[in-house]
Amino acid sequence: MREPLILGVKNYKQVTDDLCVNVESKPGKYWYIAIGISLSAFLIGVISSFITIYEGIGTWGLNKTVNWAMDITNFVWWIGIGHAGTFISAILLILKQRWRTAVSRTAEAMTIFAVMCAGFFPLIHMGRPWLFFYIIPYPNTRGPLWVNFNSALVWDFFAIFTYFTVSLLFWYTGLIPDIATLRDRTKSRLRRFVYNVLSFGWSGSLKQWHRHEVLSTILAGLATPLVVSVHSIVSLDFATSVIPGWHSTIFPPYFVIGAIFSGFAMVQTLVIVMRKVFKLENYITLKHIETMNKMLLLTGSLVGIAYFTEIFMAWYSNNPYEFSVVLNRIKGPYRWLYWLMLLFNAVLPQFFWLKRVRTSILSTFIISILINVGMWLERFVIIVTSLHRDYLPSSWTIYIPSVVEIGLFVGTLGFFFTAFLIFAKFFPVVSIAEIKSIFKVSSEVVKGDGELVKDNKPVELPRFSSFRGQQFMIIYNDENKLIEGLKKFVSLNFKVVDVFTPFHIHGIDEILNLKKTRLPKVAFFAGSIGAVTGFVFQSWVHALDWPMNFGGKPYFSFLSFIPITFELTVLFSALASVFSFFFRSELFPGAKSLNPIIDDTGDKFVVLIDFDEFSLRREIIDKLYGIAFETGAIEIKIKQEK
Repeated sequence: MREPLILGVKNYKQVTDDLCVNVESKPGKYWYIAIGISLSAFLIGVISSFITIYEGIGTWGLNKTVNWAMDITNFVWWIGIGHAGTFISAILLILKQRWRTAVSRTAEAMTIFAVMCAGFFPLIHMGRPWLFFYIIPYPNTRGPLWVNFNSALVWDFFAIFTYFTVSLLFWYTGLIPDIATLRDRTKSRLRRFVYNVLSFGWSGSLKQWHRHEVLSTILAGLATPLVVSVHSIVSLDFATSVIPGWHSTIFPPYFVIGAIFSGFAMVQTLVIVMRKVFKLENYITLKHIETMNKMLLLTGSLVGIAYFTEIFMAWYSNNPYEFSVVLNRIKGPYRWLYWLMLLFNAVLPQFFWLKRVRTSILSTFIISILINVGMWLERFVIIVTSLHRDYLPSSWTIYIPSVVEIGLFVGTLGFFFTAFLIFAKFFPVVSIAEIKSIFKVSSEVVKGDGELVKDNKPVELPRFSSFRGQQFMIIYNDENKLIEGLKKFVSLNFKVVDVFTPFHIHGIDEILNLKKTRLPKVAFFAGSIGAVTGFVFQSWVHALDWPMNFGGKPYFSFLSFIPITFELTVLFSALASVFSFFFRSELFPGAKSLNPIIDDTGDKFVVLIDFDEFSLRREIIDKLYGIAFETGAIEIKIKQEK
């Protein structure tokens, strides 16, 4: 048998309490210390930003040879961390891996904050960040002048904006059921109001869960190839040039693998901290840590292969300039950075072959931090060592980061951890609904003989004398009992109006013959519109409105239109799917929840049965009570209004 992913003999109420206690209680002293340090680092970044904008980027260590340096290093590093977060959650969702429940929420939140940090550096590198709108595709007022859609830098803008939007939607829609749980539990009027607005009136009805699962699958399916596309495009910022050390076809897969590697390492670091600080050892187990370490071993090995492939290609090409760059990295003035990069990224992950290291929290924490350092060194080595010695020895130079550049990087670290700490204080860092969805198959609540530990025994249910114009709420505390009761109610032609559950239960859709949602069709047609829009728009700009000669290529160079066409396909599809989900589920900010037991939505399962005035006979009601008692219902209530 597989090791349990949820430790301890618990019930649904205990799961809810364990995962909500850190949100509902006052933060401890360690949280205040951590956020104090993070805010101090963020303040350093604010001061450095002010100096940069006021004095100009001459305050950096850039020179005429090294014109891209620490700022672009930081950009690619943050992008790598951000891109892996959604990819980890999305691909594990598609593959239906149960262990994703412990890391998915952290990975998704990490993505949002990391991409925000990454987007800061291209803006500040512009020198005049208030003119950022120059990169947005719009016609110049002085004539038909558009941005160059054939440029990898413009592809970057579309790719990162699309990725951030899709990641934000994927993260937030997954968070809504847990926000609703917090809304129903809180005693504070202010918190209830805020959580009610943020939860969009989520009630956990059958149709909402059905559409929610389909939407999550659609967004995961869109995000997975999007990650590959986006980081490949980031690599093309370098690979489309003729600079030795950059001009390589290995860069797209090399960057994608490195991004996933660094993202897994950052998730591992954050998960270990959350596990200790919030006392989540029962939900983030050593099994989760070990599985993540296996992924680090795999991706670290692939990164090591990429390093040696890069050396081999430079040697095999017989290009003296390419090989000189490799030799300069190995034994030049920055050689210590190169060897540290190899040590941290290619050698250290190999220790995870040892089970004793894989299951050691301290070793894992140290190695994950060193991997993050190593991936930053990799970006620095790629950029600086490829630039500081060009074709003219007279212009060779050494780049040294200035205090202002270091301050900017420290500031983004401060923003990232401040944002994550605030998120962890007001929202669960482990998905409550997803933990409950695997509770019966992956926790210690299941004994060796296969018999479930009983929660609450059914009690004798009260009887009523008048039922006319009412709806009956049959309440269960176990999903298996709920399914058994539903089957009997449906077989006897009781009118089941709706079912409310704290997580999605597979099989109920078929029992009630629920129609399949049309969200996939919406996603397909919206994506098709996005693809046509992107392709036609670029074709019109470059072939008709603003034709330009790029190296003698034809104006209609359709291959260069593919990246933006793909990004708009994904963007249109994701936005249409999410808006359709909210519209069809009748969810909007501040909406009132339709769940009839608003105070117990995290622990109870409700079947809502309606009667017309001709079926309210005593024998029918007795039969209803008999089925409820037989299938293990714990309570029957009357809903006063339909």
